[in-house]
Amino acid sequence: MTDRRPEIVEVVWHDSVGEHQWLDLEDARRSARDDGMLQRSVGWLLADEPGYLLLALSRSESWEQVDLTLQIPRGCIVRSRVLRHGNGAPQ
Repeated sequence: MTDRRPEIVEVVWHDSVGEHQWLDLEDARRSARDDGMLQRSVGWLLADEPGYLLLALSRSESWEQVDLTLQIPRGCIVRSRVLRHGNGAPQ
């Protein structure tokens, strides 16, 4: 990992929704929702790319490893905000 501490961000985004059972065609249409599954995720911002944001939800104390990464496509993001700015030193 870099020696810079990444920003901590909150991202509100639409997740995909799927059914795992057989449904009549009309029941499937009725079960669909325009709002999808609105999610709220908080994590360290590892990448801010044109097509996605990449967050890490856990990290090692030394910053050498991260766990629980979440890649969120830009088209799914409703809004995001910085909760804590990075400052150049691991914390």
